[in-house]
Amino acid sequence: MKSPVQDTGQRRAGGRDRERERGREKKSTHQGWTDHHAKDSAEHIVVLCLSCAPRLLAAAKPVLGAQTNPGARIATAAAVIATATATVGLRIGALKRRATGEEAPPTQQSARPRPDPRGIQKMASLKDKLITPVTQPATKPNNKVTVVGVGQVGMACAISVLEKGLCDELALVDVLEDKLKGEMMDLQHGSLFLKTHKIIAGKDYAVTANSKVVVVTAGVRQQEGESRLDLVQRNVNVFKFIIPQVVKHSPDCIILVVSNPVDILTYVTWKLSGLPKHRVIGSGCNLDSARFRFLMAEKLGVHPTSCHGWILGEHGDSSVAVWSGVNVAGVSLQQLNPDMGTDQDPEGWKQVHKEVVDSAYEVIKLKGYTNWAIGLSVADLLETIFGNLCRVHPVSTMVKGMYGIENEVFLSLPCVLGSVGLTSVINQKLKDDEVAQLQKSATTLWNVQKDIKDL
Repeated sequence: MKSPVQDTGQRRAGGRDRERERGREKKSTHQGWTDHHAKDSAEHIVVLCLSCAPRLLAAAKPVLGAQTNPGARIATAAAVIATATATVGLRIGALKRRATGEEAPPTQQSARPRPDPRGIQKMASLKDKLITPVTQPATKPNNKVTVVGVGQVGMACAISVLEKGLCDELALVDVLEDKLKGEMMDLQHGSLFLKTHKIIAGKDYAVTANSKVVVVTAGVRQQEGESRLDLVQRNVNVFKFIIPQVVKHSPDCIILVVSNPVDILTYVTWKLSGLPKHRVIGSGCNLDSARFRFLMAEKLGVHPTSCHGWILGEHGDSSVAVWSGVNVAGVSLQQLNPDMGTDQDPEGWKQVHKEVVDSAYEVIKLKGYTNWAIGLSVADLLETIFGNLCRVHPVSTMVKGMYGIENEVFLSLPCVLGSVGLTSVINQKLKDDEVAQLQKSATTLWNVQKDIKDL
């Protein structure tokens, strides 16, 4: 019978034997994997090197074929071999580490932790490196101009406005998508020479949003020999699509109508837009008066800015030349020549007004359209509006109740323009015959205007 002390000693000895056995099994297991993996690694290295040969040759052929200089071919081949050797070397190194037990077998490797995408910072762009933001830039323009229609007149208006540096954003709208994009790109490419940093275009009227002034030049073109009044119904149908879109995206804008017949289409715009009359303006006789002053200057030999005269009423055939107000340096020319502007005038000044009326027809006959003068005229009006200059221009406005006119027609009278639009009308003292002509002009327009359909 064993004593308790002997029994305890035997149990301790047995425990030590079992621990040594487990250690030998663990070492044997790892050595078995290592031996097996070493054998596998050696075979894998041989296979890897052999498989690289055709790949190396295939990769080198197109590169070497592109080289004509022998030295360059050798250098290229060396670079390809070095790259391939480095790749094989990396693989061999990894296999050696596994074979020697420096790297745990695949089953015992812990999964490599994936980087948290939230902790990865976006690589800084060139712009980020160049610019340090201080605050957010303005998102809305201050003096945006939209030109509807990129025909000859529309583009003349656009370039005239840009040359004066009147707007901080210009938008172009038309239904002709290719021409629209081409005109936009052409202007954008000249941005270096302009003071307007943003020029955009599109068929969608969303590009017109936040416009301060919308210049409407769209419509069917006046043909040779065609009266402006003959254009009415065709252009009314065009405006029924344009004007609601303009107001939808720029409800606080001023609309400047240029399309002919401008007086009637200004009335149409007023009706379709629902805007107050001081924010619907027709370019009217601003151009007629400029032509009048130019022709006067040609006869007198002085600059047009020193010749003062007004063409009122319709922008067209029934316009009224206010001879009683024509002056140079405050000197009334009619006081010097009482017959001025009449059929009895031996100097034929009445012919000057006739040339004003016929000017557009003559230019259309010669070149097919008018554009430059009206473009400059529009820029002149916008300069007054954006600068809040309160200058007086002969533009088309609602004249009902003035000079005995009883119908809702738009005619040109001397008007004060500012940042909110047309703020007042100058009560010009006209002679009886001039008032009669103005009333006749109003009647001429009303007779056409009253027959407009679907307003």
